[in-house]
Formats: sequence, structure tokens, C-alpha cells
Amino acid sequence: MRIELIPSAKRLIRSLRDIGYEFVDSVADIVDNSLEAESSQIKITLKFDGEDSYLIIADNGVGMASKEIQEALRFGSNRSYDKSDDLGRYGLGLKTASLSQCERLTVSARRGEERVRINSYCWDLDHIEQTNRWEILKIDNNNIKKEAVDHLSRTTGTVITWERLGRLLGYKFPSGEYARRQSEQMVEALKLHLGMVFHQFLSGEVTGKRIAIYINDEKVSPWDPYSRGEINTKKLDQIMIPLDFNHGTYNVRLQPYILPPQSLYSSPKAHLHASGPGRWNRQQGLYIYRSNRIIQAGGWSGLRTSDEHTKLVRIAMFIPSQLEELFQVNVAKKHATLPRELKVILHEIIAPIVQRAQEVYREKIAGQAISVEKIQSQSRGDLFIKHSPKQKELESHAELIRLIEAVTKNAKLTTDKPKVTRFLENMFASGSEDEKRVFKSMLGKYMALEEAYIK
Repeated sequence: MRIELIPSAKRLIRSLRDIGYEFVDSVADIVDNSLEAESSQIKITLKFDGEDSYLIIADNGVGMASKEIQEALRFGSNRSYDKSDDLGRYGLGLKTASLSQCERLTVSARRGEERVRINSYCWDLDHIEQTNRWEILKIDNNNIKKEAVDHLSRTTGTVITWERLGRLLGYKFPSGEYARRQSEQMVEALKLHLGMVFHQFLSGEVTGKRIAIYINDEKVSPWDPYSRGEINTKKLDQIMIPLDFNHGTYNVRLQPYILPPQSLYSSPKAHLHASGPGRWNRQQGLYIYRSNRIIQAGGWSGLRTSDEHTKLVRIAMFIPSQLEELFQVNVAKKHATLPRELKVILHEIIAPIVQRAQEVYREKIAGQAISVEKIQSQSRGDLFIKHSPKQKELESHAELIRLIEAVTKNAKLTTDKPKVTRFLENMFASGSEDEKRVFKSMLGKYMALEEAYIK
């Protein structure tokens, strides 16, 4: 005797909301679907309106017919992922990504170009809570957002709508200024994240799959993790690592880069841009790609710890589709587990790359850092700096620049003020965290002495 046990809809679907998605990861998962649907343009709109806030992701891909939408909304959909460049794998992404952020997910699509026929279906958590059934709802055009109707009236494609965003915005006062500011911050974070994850598609590096992404009508710019436009970026030799799996041998491709120190960037703005969404120390390490999109952006996957002296190392790692199971890419597509045999090989390969990056870092310090004693001889003999490990953390970069400008304004060292400013900025950029604290303290004490001297 066989008994089919259907999971409780309201219990399981609530549990699946906590599978591990963050907002930016959820939107990236929907963009994956748009790429697979041959879209060239994706428009994302986060409309803030208190409790009635909503998010729309609209593409100009091939769209879906009614039955295709229903299958796409099935948890564990039956579609195959046979193509080597498929970004999906589990048949869960659209649903789990969306419902992790909203309580009502609507999918609207137009399949054919010859006539405007929009089909829409939705998952509504309130309905599931009441019925405890795995039921989607058919939605007519009068009950979908005007933006969805307008978009699909002009082109084929798919529009994803997220409504009831209480969990996403996390607001106590849904119409308050705090909630509005949070929505603006989410938009900015999303621009950075999508620009990083899909940088190869946005810059046209993937043959036949160049895309444009707009967020609230602003075009997303690709972020190149490797600063390849900088003449002082060091591109090292490509490395192929063969791995045996399922009676075959497949190559994991590594492309290491050593980025320039701040003083060798074309401009301070370029250096700041290169720091990335997570800033310099967090962005060092491995950039793992699956089907040309980033799965993991930085970090060493347990191979070593991140530190100041290795922050210039960034290594692109491309996983062949045949090895995806071996790397255990999670459902949210933001983490991959390195196979044990690969870790052993990477330990040996990464060591000389890290050593070379450390040498670049030390050369920077040796060429630019000036000891406290030398600074004393160039300024005032009575200036004395003593570093304390309990000193306060550094102030913001803007405050530091203000202090440098104040020093050069009153400095008796030289009449070449811009040169002094560049000199001091380079000193700060070249040092370790401890050296920066000493430098900051030195500037403050110098100003105190200068003011006393003037008085």
C-alpha cells in the first residue's frame, strides 16, 4: 500500500520563506530568469507607498503562455536545466526568492508578438493561510499593476510583481520617513549588487547576451572586480585545474589579478570605485562564477583569512557546468562549497599569488611611507607622537581630508600647498591600520601646536 503525503501548504511555504535570501540576492535570482528568457532589457521599479509599496521586475524576453506560468509557479517545477549556460537548477528560485521578500507574488506574461494577451497568476500567502492548499490564483488585467499592463502592451516578456513588503522594508511605521529612507538605501545597494553579479553581461563580455538593467529608471553600471582598465593592474597567467567527476575530467579555470595600491590608481575616485560593495578587505579573494554570473564575490572559502596585506588579490574562478553538483551551489546562489581535492590544490596555487601581492603592498609602503622620526625633522623638533593601541578609530575620509587641508593651509613646510596635500594623502593611503592611527594622531597634535604657535 502506498500513501501520498502532501505537505501542509501554510506550514511549508512559510518555512521556505526563510531559506536564506537577502533582498539583493532575491532580485538577482529573478534577473537570472530574465536572462534565460533571452531578455536584453530588465526594468526594476521599487515604488514606495507605505503599506502599499511594491516592486516590479519587467523584462522583454520571450514571455510565457498560461500553462508555462503555472509550471513556473510550481515549487520544484518540472522544467529541465540541460543547457550548459542555464542559471537555474532547483526549480525553486522564482518562488522562494520572491516570497522571502513579499506575501503576494504575481507573474504576468505575454508570449506572442502578434496580439496582446496578458496572462497573470499569483501566490497569495493570505489565501494559503486560509485554505491550507497549494493553490495559485488567476488574476485578470484589472487587478494587476498599471506598470505591468503598460509594459506588456508594448512588448513580449514577463513582469514579476511583489506586494505586501512588510518583511522586506521592516518598518514599524510604514509611511514614515525612516521607511522611505530605507527603501532608498535598498535601491542603492541593489544597483551595486547587480552591477557586480552581472558585470560580464552588462559589459558585453558574454557573447550574444548583453543586457541593460534599469532600477527606478537609472541604468546600472557594471562593476569590474579586477580594475582591468587600470594600467597598473597585474593580470597573472591563467591556471587550469583538472577535476575528475562522473567519469569525466573537467577544468576549473582561474584568472588571478593583483590590483594596484591607491597611489597607482588613475584617480582617487577610481580607487574608491574599485573597493566594491564590501570595501577592500572584504572584496579580496575568490570570485566564483557559474554560467558567467558571480556566485561568490570575495572571501577565501576557508583557504586563508582576509587581512590588510592581501587586499589587492582578486582571483576569478570559473566553474564548468558539469561540476556544479560538486561545488554545492546553494539555492540562493550566493555561496559555493569548494571540493576537498580542489582545496588541497588551491593552497599550493594561491600561496605564490598571495606572496606576490604582499610584495606589491610592501613596495608601496617602502616607497611612500615615512617614519615618524623623518616627519619630526621636516616639521617641528618638539613634535612627538606616541602610538597607543587604545586610540579611537579613525574618523571618516572626509574629516581626514579636512584636517589635511587645515594642516597645509597653515604649514610652514613649503609654499607648494597642493604638493603637500598629495604627500600627506599618499602617506595615509600607504600605511597599515596602525600606521594610519599614528598618522591621524600626528596631524591632530601638529594642528594643536600650530594653533598654539600662532596665538
